[in-house]
Amino acid sequence: MLKGNGLCKNFGGVAALNDVDISLEKGSLIGLIGPNGAGKTTLFNAIAGAFSLSSGNLEFNGKSLNGKSANHICRLGIARTFQVPRPFAEMTCLENVLVPLVNRSRVGERTALLQEGREILDFVGLGNRDDILAKELNLVEKKRLEMARALCTNPQLLLLDEVLGGLNTQEIGAAVDLIVNLSEKRGIAVLWIEHVMGAIMGAAERIIVLDQGEKLMEGTPEEVAHDPRVIHAYLGT
Repeated sequence: MLKGNGLCKNFGGVAALNDVDISLEKGSLIGLIGPNGAGKTTLFNAIAGAFSLSSGNLEFNGKSLNGKSANHICRLGIARTFQVPRPFAEMTCLENVLVPLVNRSRVGERTALLQEGREILDFVGLGNRDDILAKELNLVEKKRLEMARALCTNPQLLLLDEVLGGLNTQEIGAAVDLIVNLSEKRGIAVLWIEHVMGAIMGAAERIIVLDQGEKLMEGTPEEVAHDPRVIHAYLGT
C-alpha cells in the first residue's frame, strides 16, 4: 500500500528526516513514536503532501506521491488528523462532516450524503451530537469529530497525530477501541503518532521509532520496549 524509501526532508540545510524507510499494508495498525523533534509530524506532512521531499521515493498503491499536492493525495485515499482539532466552530457536527462528503460527491446525492455523514458520526461516538455546534463540544468530542471528518474523505490510509493527548483513562480506552476498529472492521491502514505508551504498545501491530530524523528501529511492541537504543533515546529506564 504505502512504501517510502530513503525519505529525506531538509529545512535550511538541517535534516528533519534522513533516509527513512517505511512500509504499510492494507488494514495494518502501525505506531510511530519518538521524542519531540524526532521527525514524526514531518513524516506525516511529507506523506500527506504538506511538505515536499528533498529526496527519496514515496508510493501509494503503486503511484508516486512525490511532488503531488495535498488535495491530490487526499483523493488518492490518504487522510490525516491534527494534534489540535480545528473544526468549523459555528457549524454543527453534521455540517462539519458534510464538507468533505460534498467535496467527493456527485450532484443529486443529498439524502445519501446525510445518511453517510450520520453513520460516520455514529461510528466515532457522536451519533447523538449531529446537530450540536462544534464549538460546544468538549476535547474528546472534538478529537472524534476530527477523526470523523478524515473518515469522510473515504481513506485507505489514515494518519492519526496524537489523538489521545489530554484524555483521561476511560476516554483513552474508548479512543483506542475506535482506532482498532478502523483497521479490523473498516480495513483502513492506520499510522499513529502517540506519546501514551501504554495505549499504543497495547494496540499497534508494529512500532516504528524515529530519533533525530532517522529511523532508529522497527519491530513488535515487545521488541521496541526492550531495545536498549529506544530506552536510551526515548522511553528511559
